[in-house]
Amino acid sequence: MKVRKSDIELFLILVGICIPQGIAGIGVVSKVSTFIKLIAFLYAGILVLKKTVKLDIFFWTWTIYFAIMLASTLINSGNMSTLVSKYYPLLAMIVLAKYFVMHREADTIKVVGILFTGILVLNSILGVLYQTTLMSDVAVYLLGIRTRINDLAYIGIVFAFALPLIYRKGWIWTGLGCVSAIHFIINQKVSTSYICIPMLILLIVLSLKKTKLLTDNSIKIYWIIILINILVISGGMLSRFGWFFSDVLGEDATLTGRTNIWRSVLATMPGKWVLGHGIGTIRSFLVVTNNTTATHSQLLNELYNGGLVGVALFVIIAYLVVKKCKERGDAFAGLVASGIFATQIAMISEVVCDSNFYNIYLILCYYLLFVVPPIYHKNSQEELKDLFQCGEAKNEFK
Repeated sequence: MKVRKSDIELFLILVGICIPQGIAGIGVVSKVSTFIKLIAFLYAGILVLKKTVKLDIFFWTWTIYFAIMLASTLINSGNMSTLVSKYYPLLAMIVLAKYFVMHREADTIKVVGILFTGILVLNSILGVLYQTTLMSDVAVYLLGIRTRINDLAYIGIVFAFALPLIYRKGWIWTGLGCVSAIHFIINQKVSTSYICIPMLILLIVLSLKKTKLLTDNSIKIYWIIILINILVISGGMLSRFGWFFSDVLGEDATLTGRTNIWRSVLATMPGKWVLGHGIGTIRSFLVVTNNTTATHSQLLNELYNGGLVGVALFVIIAYLVVKKCKERGDAFAGLVASGIFATQIAMISEVVCDSNFYNIYLILCYYLLFVVPPIYHKNSQEELKDLFQCGEAKNEFK
């Protein structure tokens, strides 16, 4: 695999934006990350001002989402510093992703696949080293506390599979990514992943063997998972499946107190349903009421921060990517959708977007779906036709 200047630039930008939580608080790491983010933001601004990159519906959907969070934070006297530091790198990344993927033609899958796999490997090594010295619930690994594996495991495995799928080599990265993620999950007993990993494996098999079955139904699957999220956090499903959580996963009926947290968060929403409470207000509330710092549900987190408007926009952003997966209908599209579905199942009981991995995944994959040549198991007239259409879509979308 030849390394080009554009690959190195993209790698450095992603390293700066995707700093794992376990090392984000280290002084020198934080300063380097902030510097890279600022450079990335300026870089993106220049590209927009020079009209090198056209702003599209994906960019504007993200921008409206940011604007809602900004309005809610201002209205509720939230933490503007947290808001800005979280979202301005993502705004820059949308422009830079389109630029590197569609103009510079960086080997994005290679860059992201190697980066994500490397992080999973290091995180797994630290999991072994710390297991003998610290309690697992207090230990901080590369990705952060043990449940932060949910932020990267599924999308990391997807990119690890995409490498050999695209380049016809690189299975070693697939093995490293899968083994490292699964080893850490088993070693640290991360219950959420006990559901998500088997589901992801099934979806990957479908994407490779029964591609059209998965991609043709991807939008339906997406909305079903969103509905499941809503039913679980609202208390409509857990009573029916208590046996599964207690007998299979070894969890109590409250999912280690999560249902109590969800009820207390929902109780704060009257009068705040439209725009929510704003960024930076949730932690102090949770510490006082539940002795925790997380809602343990991504959709509930979005609801608290941005109200129903924020949740709707958050859901629409991922929907745009899934919609593109259905339109493409090939194995790569199936892989991308698989990562989204597995992560959204994890969102039921975890907040996976505190780190930027999933957001970066959505941004990069949206543009990759326009340019990666369609992948089928056998050459066919359909493949040749789709290859031509992919090139036309790339040229038109620039």
